[in-house]
Order: sequence, then structure tokens, then C-alpha cells
Amino acid sequence: MRQVPSGPPPVFVNWKQQMLLATDQIGIRDVTLPPNDVWRMVRDQFLDDDNVIVKGATKTQVLGRLYRTSTKHFGHDIFGRLEMEPLCDVKISAGLMFFQFHYAYYEDEVLHRIIKWAHPQLMDRIKQRQCSIFIDATYRCVPIRFYQLVILMLYDPISDLYLPI
Repeated sequence: MRQVPSGPPPVFVNWKQQMLLATDQIGIRDVTLPPNDVWRMVRDQFLDDDNVIVKGATKTQVLGRLYRTSTKHFGHDIFGRLEMEPLCDVKISAGLMFFQFHYAYYEDEVLHRIIKWAHPQLMDRIKQRQCSIFIDATYRCVPIRFYQLVILMLYDPISDLYLPI
């Protein structure tokens, strides 16, 4: 014979809207999180209690909301996203921007862009006297949607290393 569970009866709640709002907050607050990590955070936040029967958002709904929210907040263009906070900041120093400039121009009806990323504190080291600079321009191994990558490195005599700027 089956035992009747003891304790309070389960509670029924509808947390779908709260789950979607939490998805918006997490997606805008930390844009570097992978979508599955956002889903796990939302799921763990709302679906942990065993005495609560939850009607909530599915994984597909949460991930769709995450993509729509980030597109609405940051725009469709990946280059435009890089110009906005927090993606343009140095990771551990909010307000210290590594995104230096974005220049777009047309050449024979083809849009070209020049984008410069650099750590601001390392850029200041270029202004020192007798600094050695190494420039590496590569065409073979570049990020998607780019066709050339130029890496500027500065020699640091204290560490005896070239530091990528």
C-alpha cells in the first residue's frame, strides 16, 4: 500500500513572466555568459523548491527571449554591439574602455571597417621614450567576418617580453 505524503500540500504558482524578466536582467547584465548558462541560472533560481509546482518558461522560451533581448538592447550589427557598454570595457575595470575606434568607409561600393581594440594602460606605454614596437599583420588566421588582423606589440624591458597592445 502506498503511503500518503506528509507535510504541507504543494503550492501551484505561475512564474513564467518572472522567469522571462530574470532572463532579460541576466542577459543585459552579463553579456559574456553562454545561453545555456543563462538558462541554468534562471532554472535554478525558480525551479529549486520541491513543495512548489511551477508553471514556468521552457528552455526554448528562455533562450529565445535572451536572443531577442540582446538584439533589442545592443542592435543587430556585431560591430555596433562592440561599441556599447559593457562590451567595450576592460573586463575587470568597468569604465576603462579597450574599444578605441571604429571607422567605416566604402571602396567601390564595398563597405570596409577598421576597428581598433587596445588596453588603455598599455597604450600609454607607447608614449614612453625608446620603446620598441613589433607589428604582426596576418591574413591567414583571423576572426570570422575579418580578413586582416594587425597585432601591435610593445617590448617591456622589465619582463623581457613583448606585450600585445
